[in-house]
Amino acid sequence: MLERILPKQFDNAFRGHFLAVWLFGAAVLMELAMATNSLLNTRTVATSADAIPLDRYVNGGADAVVAIFALAGLFRLLLALQGLLVLVRYRAMIPFMFLELLALHLGSKALLVFHPIARSGVSSAQLGSACSVLGHIRTFPTIWNAINWRRLAPMLAAGLIGVPIGTFMLPHIGLGAFKLGVGAVLAAHCSFMLLAAGRVKVAGGRWDRWAESVVGFAGGVLGGLAALSGVLPTVWASLNDWRKDERRIFFQAFNFTVLAAMLAASAVSGLIGVRSIVAFAVAAPATLIGASIGLAIYRHLDDVRFDRVVLVVLLMSGLALVWSSL
Repeated sequence: MLERILPKQFDNAFRGHFLAVWLFGAAVLMELAMATNSLLNTRTVATSADAIPLDRYVNGGADAVVAIFALAGLFRLLLALQGLLVLVRYRAMIPFMFLELLALHLGSKALLVFHPIARSGVSSAQLGSACSVLGHIRTFPTIWNAINWRRLAPMLAAGLIGVPIGTFMLPHIGLGAFKLGVGAVLAAHCSFMLLAAGRVKVAGGRWDRWAESVVGFAGGVLGGLAALSGVLPTVWASLNDWRKDERRIFFQAFNFTVLAAMLAASAVSGLIGVRSIVAFAVAAPATLIGASIGLAIYRHLDDVRFDRVVLVVLLMSGLALVWSSL
């Protein structure tokens, strides 16, 4: 193990599992996007992503916090550029860089324990994501052995890349108009598919893997914008002539991965505090009960009925987005 972390020479030959390269590339790109966002939208990141109430500070204090955030963004940008160099030229350093990134994030979290920052409120996005991840953990054992991680790796990596891009776009897009547009399109699509009664399907072909990567990337962007990471993968799965087990594996593996990454990033940034943990503890029992009920219903549905149930749930979600945006 120590020889892999600190080899005698750093060449471009990676000697670990191929998934590690994908995960490292996704982690580096996420770090690069977050660092760039911290440099270009420093005040917005401090007030939204990190929930620091700058409006409560005097002008000098708020400016000092913004300057510190910008400096931290510069340090993270240099680390991300180092990671890109490793990915392109010195892949033998990937285990060492993983350890360096882990030390950075865990060390930052430890420092915040001793030097806590006053933050505002409990984020409903983080709470909803945590409950979703818990629900996935409850039902994952029934499909874990059937997941083909090699096949899903490009889509998952694309989704992880899309999350920080969506977060970066958030300050520049009106969230109300965005939800209205997504909700209207989703409601129209589901209504059409329900009326078509399963007669509209996508023909498989050699471009499927590329299409899935595009869907994963767009789903990640939507997740970063409004925690809607599962919408597009679910729609794509409904358009393919797959059995219900294959559809479930597809969007559950994707949604779990993206939401877990979002939670990890939130925890590292200090956005998840004691109030968030207490709120999650209160919601956890109902989440587990709901996941168990959903799993029991799933087992009694055939492929056609499962398709109808998914479309109805998506239709209701689209209508809820439209309603919340008005």
